This record gives sequence, structure tokens and C-alpha cells, in this order.
Amino acid sequence: NLEQEVKIAGNKDRIGFIFKWGKWMLACFGTLVVAIMLKLFEVY
Repeated sequence: NLEQEVKIAGNKDRIGFIFKWGKWMLACFGTLVVAIMLKLFEVY
């Protein structure tokens, strides 16, 4: 049963890692979109 517990812990770590990485990606993507939109509004 110890093997299962280790697997579950590993999955939790992986999910946490993906969640943190996803938040960072969304922040970068959002900043990029805002920058592009500001540039577009400057043109008009």
C-alpha cells in the first residue's frame, strides 16, 4: 500500500507543479495580450 501512497503524493506534486506553471503562463500571456491591445489602440 506504500506504493499507492507514493503514487498519490507524486500525482499531487505534479498537479501542483502544472497549476503553478499554468498560472505563470497565464500571467505572461495576459501581459502580452494587454501589450498588443495597447499598441493597437495607439494606432487608432
